[in-house]
Amino acid sequence: MNDLQETIDLQRSVLQLTPEGHPKYAVALVNLADSLHERFVRRSGVDNLREIIDLRRSALKLTPEGHPKHAVALVNLADSLHERFKRQSGMDDLQETIDLRRSALQLTPEGHPECVVALVDLADSLHERFERQSGIYDLWEIIDLRRSALKLTPEGHPKYAVALVNLADSLHERFKRWGGMEDLQEIIDLRRSALKLTPKWHPKHA
Repeated sequence: MNDLQETIDLQRSVLQLTPEGHPKYAVALVNLADSLHERFVRRSGVDNLREIIDLRRSALKLTPEGHPKHAVALVNLADSLHERFKRQSGMDDLQETIDLRRSALQLTPEGHPECVVALVDLADSLHERFERQSGIYDLWEIIDLRRSALKLTPEGHPKYAVALVNLADSLHERFKRWGGMEDLQEIIDLRRSALKLTPKWHPKHA
């Protein structure tokens, strides 16, 4: 922890000595935010999280749309806001997380390695809102996103079974409300496929 604190102190000094218009100012913001996040993971201090969000918000302003790091800046801020939402349940934080993740997804081509991650992250955040507000349009979008994530996940991928289960769970939410037999059949097929991929010794097999 002493080495990490020394790194934070040095990065804070670098940020203070770097003019806002300097090409490396955004890098200094990100470096300090990343180190503070590492400390946050170890200590879970809300004050750390507040500063991380402020730094990531400032970095995003300096990497506008069209900048090669714009999508990364969107995701970094979304992740930090989501951390705060998990602790404080502020719906404003969740809404901004959704907006940022939607923007990041729109900037991520379908063949990009991060496309599946972007789809899953947005679906998960929408699901958190759905759990609280039961919005029908959220559920429809979650299903579409999880279907797309499954389509882009190869059958031999370690996350393929998870993608099957996630889509099945979302379809089950819709089935519970509207009772569509097509949804029920797809749920059965998806869960059967997931079960075949889950070893008997795996805790999720039962």
